[in-house]
Amino acid sequence: MAVLSVAERLPDVLFVLAGTHSDALGGFPRPDNVIARGVVGVDEMHVLLSMCTVALNPMCRGSGTNIKMLDYFAAGAPTIATTIGARGLGAEHAVHLLLAASPDGLVDAIREICADAERGTRLAAAAHHLAQQNNWADLGRRYTEHVMQALGES
Repeated sequence: MAVLSVAERLPDVLFVLAGTHSDALGGFPRPDNVIARGVVGVDEMHVLLSMCTVALNPMCRGSGTNIKMLDYFAAGAPTIATTIGARGLGAEHAVHLLLAASPDGLVDAIREICADAERGTRLAAAAHHLAQQNNWADLGRRYTEHVMQALGES
């Protein structure tokens, strides 16, 4: 798991993993700076996101939009993701988040946000605005418009 190798290279950074991906760690040895919470409730996730310096979504495969990214953005968490992790949201590198294509890129991006809190705040503010534009009501409306257009109705 890429996050574990990144955590080994950043021993002064605490990594809190929340979600089903924590189950994949199984018997893997973890660095001392990694806490695997597993699946957490909505309230705990809100607390974690409100306290974090950066939220990570280093996905390397998958399809569709990661709705968790909107949660990160809405919570005001500076975010680092891969292009796969950020797909479908219209989020731009260095505007809404930082994109990292490799473990080396993740390490560099985490160091960058940790060293420049103001930059993290600017990214988070832009991402928060993007999240407001992608709320469930607007997503549903746009989906309905798309389906109706595809069916030849308006």
